[in-house]
Amino acid sequence: GSAAPVGKVVQCRPLGAVCLIDEGQADWKILAVNIDEGGPLADAQSIEDVERLAPGRIAECLKWLDDFKQSSAKDAEAQLQLEVHGIEVARR
Repeated sequence: GSAAPVGKVVQCRPLGAVCLIDEGQADWKILAVNIDEGGPLADAQSIEDVERLAPGRIAECLKWLDDFKQSSAKDAEAQLQLEVHGIEVARR
């Protein structure tokens, strides 16, 4: 699907979470799919569904997060924990 414009509010379904360690603090990021757009990912109910429907998409998102944090970090200590946690963690 296409990217939503910056600032647009869309309905999403949380699927999982990853943790960034930034300046010694946990910075959790929620992985979600846009359910307003339609398309195959709108029906995804889990990270595994995303991998099945769009192989490599999760890795692509993790790389984007890591690249973004590294480019905006005040120091080189931003670390992405590559473990993708399930919906239970995302909903906490």
